Amino acid sequence: MPSLPVYLSAWMSFWLWAAGEYRMALAGPGGPSFRRARIVWSVGAVAMAVHIGIAFHWVHDWSQASAIEATAQRLRAMMNWGWGGGVVLNEILLAWWWADAAMAWIRGPRWNRPGGYRSFRRAVFWFLWFNGAAVFASGSRRWIGGLLCAGILWIWWKTRTNDETRDAGLP
Repeated sequence: MPSLPVYLSAWMSFWLWAAGEYRMALAGPGGPSFRRARIVWSVGAVAMAVHIGIAFHWVHDWSQASAIEATAQRLRAMMNWGWGGGVVLNEILLAWWWADAAMAWIRGPRWNRPGGYRSFRRAVFWFLWFNGAAVFASGSRRWIGGLLCAGILWIWWKTRTNDETRDAGLP
């Protein structure tokens, strides 16, 4: 039964990531949409920590080696490549997400402005989520994850022209 809480917590954090990205793409600086985006983004970071905690507690008995080996076995079965480093990448994602959520509260409206950092963060997070939700998922979950990731790309594309005007006048 431990797999159900692991899956549910993973999907909860995935949906919160997508909702946070959606909110951030549409939010103007400092307004109510920005505040909601910041809250959703922060709750998503907490959900990711809960997911990792559940997985380590119920599946891997708090063993990093066990988590890496299980991930390597799954990747070997799928792609004939036994690499378990995705566990470490998820831990880095978690630390980065928490730091970014903290910056949302510290920097306020200056957080998530267009530029290299935001583009890099979006690319890395999207790539990791796509792998978790579309590549490693199976059945209908794979299609749902792929569609959600495609939807995020579409939202980013549609709101890209607003970046220059939305943030005009900010220091």
